[in-house]
Amino acid sequence: MKSLGCGNGILSAYGMALADVVHEAQEPCAKIYSQENFHYFDQHLRYLEEECRGELGKNRASPMTT
Repeated sequence: MKSLGCGNGILSAYGMALADVVHEAQEPCAKIYSQENFHYFDQHLRYLEEECRGELGKNRASPMTT
């Protein structure tokens, strides 16, 4: 099993502290991080992204361009 790195939480917290408006969405997952599950992860991350963008839109926050 691959690790996503221990510094990711710190960078995320730092970025959220710099933001004017924040909305966080989470979903539990017991899937193993492997290539066979990437499609599953992509679908659920897109769903969470849409949920967050929708909530930020309610607050009239400008979407971040990626």
